[in-house]
Amino acid sequence: MVEVSPLTLVGIFTIPGFLSFPIPSLIKRRKAQATLRKLLMQVIEDKLAAPVSETPKDLLDVILSHATTQEALSHTVTFMMAGHDTSSNTLGFIFCTLASHPQVNAAIREEYHKVISKYGSLKSWEAVSELKYTYAVIQETLRLNPVVFSTIQRISLENDRIPMADGSTVFLPKGTPIHTNMAALQRNPKYWKDPESFIPQRFIDGTPEWNADLALRSGKSHAFYYMPFSAGSKLCIGQRFAVTEMQVVVATLVSKYELTPTAKTDMRHCFSGLAVKPVLLEMKVRRHTAPCA
Repeated sequence: MVEVSPLTLVGIFTIPGFLSFPIPSLIKRRKAQATLRKLLMQVIEDKLAAPVSETPKDLLDVILSHATTQEALSHTVTFMMAGHDTSSNTLGFIFCTLASHPQVNAAIREEYHKVISKYGSLKSWEAVSELKYTYAVIQETLRLNPVVFSTIQRISLENDRIPMADGSTVFLPKGTPIHTNMAALQRNPKYWKDPESFIPQRFIDGTPEWNADLALRSGKSHAFYYMPFSAGSKLCIGQRFAVTEMQVVVATLVSKYELTPTAKTDMRHCFSGLAVKPVLLEMKVRRHTAPCA
């Protein structure tokens, strides 16, 4: 779990070269980064020294076939730093939510077994792409629990006045940083029917729930009202990887196990400095037993 203190965040965003300052916590941070890079470089060198395989075995094999050693190192660090906490936190929210929605668990299991009976496994993109309900569960979880809630940032180019809901305006000087609160946008009743409820069907084209939300938006797509991965040219480059990864994990685990949060679990949102996570997540796991016919 990566955590950044509020003071460090302020320094990063307001003071040029802040991360190079001789502050004890930053010195410790730089030493840890150096250790991580050394370990990853050893893994990369071992990969390069091993016999070449015609079929890539993992993500690093794919990266190395299209990048230099230093590029591969940077990409690997990016995947670890940007993709680990965000995906794991989202999975935590998913499994805790599913514990109180048995009908959703049942639908995921039914879909999983249907896909497995057709493809034999989830090793192909064709198989994973048919986990449409599981995908909708992930989308709805991210709508309610965006782990990166302020991904859209802009700078005002001129002095301006922003209209408010009550008819008043707020003066915005030129050069003001602007952050969009994705968490608020994704729960706005102007764009989502029953926005506080967990309704995966709202992300399945053609369902009554999908159409109800569409009507609120006057037929407009949810693309600019739902942006857990940002949007446009700033769209997260790891979106497809992250969603595919979560589809496989959620479908596989739900099909085999039942996860129940313990009394210690606290699902209130907590900001780690990089992403939103549950305050405390502890779950009991037991193997799922299919009901007798």
